[in-house]
Amino acid sequence: MLTKFKTRHIKRILWFLVIVIVPAFILWGSVSFFSARKRSIIGKIENHFIKKEEFFPYIQLARIHLLITQGRNFSYPQLESQAWQFYILLWKAKKEGIEIKDEEVIKEVKKIFGEKKFDKQVYFNFLRRLHIEPRAFEEYVRRRLMIEKLLKKFIKVKVEDEEILELYKKDKEKAKISYLFIPYARFKNISISQDEIEKFYQKNKTLFKEEPKVKIRYLIFSKEDFKKMEKKIERLQKKAKTIKELSKKLNRNYKESGYLTFNSPIEELGWQPDLIRIAFSLPKNSLSKIIPTEKGYVILEKVDEKRERIPSFEEVKEKVKKKALEEKAKKEAEKLGEEILEKIKEKNIMDLKKLAQKYKIKYKETDFFKYYDYIEGVGLNKRLSEKIFSAKKGEILPQVFLLEKGAYIIKIEEILLADKKEFLKEKERYREKIYLKKELIEELKFFNQLIKELNIKILSSFYPS
Repeated sequence: MLTKFKTRHIKRILWFLVIVIVPAFILWGSVSFFSARKRSIIGKIENHFIKKEEFFPYIQLARIHLLITQGRNFSYPQLESQAWQFYILLWKAKKEGIEIKDEEVIKEVKKIFGEKKFDKQVYFNFLRRLHIEPRAFEEYVRRRLMIEKLLKKFIKVKVEDEEILELYKKDKEKAKISYLFIPYARFKNISISQDEIEKFYQKNKTLFKEEPKVKIRYLIFSKEDFKKMEKKIERLQKKAKTIKELSKKLNRNYKESGYLTFNSPIEELGWQPDLIRIAFSLPKNSLSKIIPTEKGYVILEKVDEKRERIPSFEEVKEKVKKKALEEKAKKEAEKLGEEILEKIKEKNIMDLKKLAQKYKIKYKETDFFKYYDYIEGVGLNKRLSEKIFSAKKGEILPQVFLLEKGAYIIKIEEILLADKKEFLKEKERYREKIYLKKELIEELKFFNQLIKELNIKILSSFYPS
């Protein structure tokens, strides 16, 4: 039944999942995680302060939604993020005077569990398995329908026939190419002067910009350990001034990181940009609150911080030299490629194999591939795919393509076009596919607009720390 529910209602719930994967729910970075003056107040919307007791029903809605869409595998931050989404969208729905009648809720429940043959026992068994009360589930359905009406009011999506045909072609058409490959490594012994290196640095300083970095010490508690020691951890955490001191009192080893950026993994915790964001927000040598994560509970201390900066030429001169040499090699490969293309044009040459022998470069033919496929020996490149699939059989593309490892000259060997009859059969399915994608993008834009319009402030976490 859970699979059936997900399949039948994927269109209605998918937009929630898109918003969920936005890192840190975009709001946590905009205000201090620890700034609420009163522990009972967790946020503000327009001129209204939101208390924990008012927010709790939205936590319940989020819990039901995540149980249905993801099963039991979700974290506290994800639950809280989802609750905020419900709160914001429903606040706007109420402002717009959107209401859902009982008859609409009943109709929707029947649609989910079989409109023609609604079986109460199946319905109750489904909810019992997920530990959801029928009244709570029906309220979830009511609120979800309110949000759907809100979105229909503000979001309009149109799909043109040209878009459908374009997507269909990208999915179905196939091409086969041959190519000449000029590796940048061919010019690895190229010389470069000190003056060229310094000029390169002056023109490209931002290439060497260093991200802000933070160094932390931290303690990790598994969910089981935290449950056993919760009161003791909370009591000692409030009194301790450093991780070392807290570690000693709890008789647990702490960990210390090197300098971390937002993209750095943390030992035993993995990629945790939320934690690094919190670390940056802390004063130096101060402890965070207890932070729930999917890997357990964490307390951290900011040891040091380095701001974003562009290092001097002397600090990075070896990096600059390496990068300048790479760019010079790339230009030499491009220059050779353009010379070969000029020969092709001048003498109307179509045999790339002979040119490969003459210039001592690699010649290669591929198997058939589609628009989105990895091209053997070439890689993935949207611009190149666009050029290939808009060209004709036998055509040599009139430009040199500079990709990751070298320069390429491309010839179209075969193009297998999409079948028009098959397209007509699948046209509506592709229309729906494009509609859903556009709808998701518009819903995300609408949600982000609401955050600004309603002047959302998240002042503290719902969960005690």
